[in-house]
Amino acid sequence: MTRSYFTFVAVAIALLSFSCSGSEEKNKIPEGEQAYNEFRSFVVATEEDAESEEQIDIKDTTIARQEIDSLRSQYDTLTLRVDKYVTQYIPPQREELLDLRERFKSAVDKKKQKNEEASRRYELRRKLLGIEISSDDLTEITPANIKTVYLNFVNTVSQEMSAYSESDWQLIEGFWNALNNRKSELQDKIEPADQRIIADKQEEFLVLNKRRS
Repeated sequence: MTRSYFTFVAVAIALLSFSCSGSEEKNKIPEGEQAYNEFRSFVVATEEDAESEEQIDIKDTTIARQEIDSLRSQYDTLTLRVDKYVTQYIPPQREELLDLRERFKSAVDKKKQKNEEASRRYELRRKLLGIEISSDDLTEITPANIKTVYLNFVNTVSQEMSAYSESDWQLIEGFWNALNNRKSELQDKIEPADQRIIADKQEEFLVLNKRRS
């Protein structure tokens, strides 16, 4: 599961714990005010997660959908609570609640798009490299498999380039640069025969990249 999914599970648990924390705390904060504060905190947390620039990998689109469903379910629960006390809120609070509803819709739409992009990025990278990668520096690529990775990468681009969008090409170029950086790190350990094959594939990729434009 993604880190953000666990974050929101934690938020949900924290909100539940806070709402059931004991009679002494409830006496300090009226239930209507508590519901209002929890609703606002949840929306702000959703926005912050949607705006985060942390790059995530999503290997399972089902988990991504579950994350969005979980957010909407928590939102519905908190909305029912504030609606119960809406007549107690002063006009500025009511206006803020309307604004928070719109902000949540925008944030969850952005989060959904972010998850879809993360899933596409993962699938594209896995297909191009032909192996599972868990680190940005591609440490899973070794002198023993780097030739195969280059062959797979360039052959995949050659076969599927007509289906790539402009955003796909931006990702492809990023993966290609990372692969070449990894090659530079391993340069002295790569067999000469593999070096020649890799050089041919590097030239082929340049031709493919020019052809697309």
